[in-house]
Amino acid sequence: MSDAITHYGQLRELTTDELAYVLLMLDHPISADALAEMERCARPVTVDDLVAIAYVLDTTPTVLLSHIPIDMPEPEGPFATGLPSDVDPTELRAWIEGGDQARPRVAGARVGRAGRPPQGQVGTPRGTAAGSVRRAA
Repeated sequence: MSDAITHYGQLRELTTDELAYVLLMLDHPISADALAEMERCARPVTVDDLVAIAYVLDTTPTVLLSHIPIDMPEPEGPFATGLPSDVDPTELRAWIEGGDQARPRVAGARVGRAGRPPQGQVGTPRGTAAGSVRRAA
């Protein structure tokens, strides 16, 4: 996310100060210093921040979330918190963008409350009737 703010800001030829100013005009004030901290991964980006920044940068939150720098070294751990470490950038991007790819594979079955697999979901492909709850018409 941090590189995405920098990358798309440069593409739109916006400085951090200009980005901060436009965000202020949209009633979502984020200081230039706070934006710089986001770019350095020193400050978390909220969902509200993500939406506002994406709007100003004329892109979508999904594009910002799925941005993986070309020159990024191979990470030692997962690309995102909560994902298995063997999920590759292509798989992550496809999942975030909602493409035809399935969600990233997991090492074990999904679990529900108290560590039990959700009823009807163990071994059931996503989107099939066995894992779905339907309302009566």
